[in-house]
Amino acid sequence: MIASVLAILGTIFALVGCVYPGSLTMEVTKKITYKYGLWSTGAVVDGTSDFDTFECSDQIFVLSAQGGGATGDDGATVDDDATVCMYGDCISTYNTCQNDSGGDATAITACGTALTTCQQDCEDRRSRRGGTRTRRGEEDACESGLESRCMAGRVFSIFGAVFAFAAIVSGAMKKSAMVIGLTNGIACFSTLLCMALLVQLKQGDSDLKKASCGMDAHDVEYDAGFISFVLAFILFLMATVVGCMSKPGAGGVASA
Repeated sequence: MIASVLAILGTIFALVGCVYPGSLTMEVTKKITYKYGLWSTGAVVDGTSDFDTFECSDQIFVLSAQGGGATGDDGATVDDDATVCMYGDCISTYNTCQNDSGGDATAITACGTALTTCQQDCEDRRSRRGGTRTRRGEEDACESGLESRCMAGRVFSIFGAVFAFAAIVSGAMKKSAMVIGLTNGIACFSTLLCMALLVQLKQGDSDLKKASCGMDAHDVEYDAGFISFVLAFILFLMATVVGCMSKPGAGGVASA
């Protein structure tokens, strides 16, 4: 039963880590704090929270906090301005459009078209001012990387939840030590991967041209969601050890 109890506690903390929109936080001002989780994101503005789930294809929102550093012929930070335009102003308009769409598929498609047009205008202004135009492949690298990591995190969080439940059941039904240890071990490994993906996002290079792009140029901190993953990992690891040491038919009670 010890392994089952540890697995139950690990599952609770892992679920908190998944659903809580605060694995990573970035304080923009004293009144505005952005929060990011595996399944949801949002902001706290003047003490008022606004969180919602998001699709992995919308991971581009992370880029709104990132900028380049190239300067144009006039000495202005052309690429910085264009990045803010593309991933700040345009994305803000797109989000507003989506919220006003009421879930209508045609309206959402129109929002996407407007976003593409807006970002193209930003690129054109950058070119006219002498900035370095980002090639399509380079621009897609970061977006594709973010989307892939987002999908991986969600897949492993679901994978971990399935095996966590299996670990609880196997312990309660007093299955063999191998079954109890294996199910807890897989849940532990899945939790570790979710943690690793969040760490990579926080420490990844703030370069829009890299698939491994992240937020290292910004003051991003770990929050309660990430801490929950850490606790879940420790609990699943303990459950794995206890399960592997259990006597046959003892249901996760370690042998003397």
